[in-house]
Amino acid sequence: MDSPPSVFLSYKREDTGTTFVSHLYRSLDQKEIRTYNDENQQTIDGRVSPEVDRAIEESNVAVVVISENYASSVWCLEVLAKIIEHARFTFDMPIYTVFYEMDPEDLTRPTGKFADDLRRHEESETPETVNRWRNALERLESNDPKFCSRDW
Repeated sequence: MDSPPSVFLSYKREDTGTTFVSHLYRSLDQKEIRTYNDENQQTIDGRVSPEVDRAIEESNVAVVVISENYASSVWCLEVLAKIIEHARFTFDMPIYTVFYEMDPEDLTRPTGKFADDLRRHEESETPETVNRWRNALERLESNDPKFCSRDW
């Protein structure tokens, strides 16, 4: 039986899956750090699969790579909310946030791409769901440590 992953990667595949995240995954793999990387990024009826849920719960660390289109994805937002909830209830799962080619403040600005994406989700999702996602994004903005690719 496989041992559980040490690191759970959350990212928007189309933005960073073949660039930054693929390099990060390869580096972790070379150091023999087991990393969960869900390349399918699919929800089942708006829910995260049991496999992804289990990987979040079993991981020691989460690395969330926030990119321009991250909030356009229901899957990414749902996974993020699960990570935040798990970290809050276990008190021992650190979350490392990487802001890829964007500023951390973009998450909570009342205008801009993230705000527009959340408003679009309000048309098809319940207010409770969108508020849960918004709260998760706010928690990431205030979370430390965080890294911004524009600073590299």
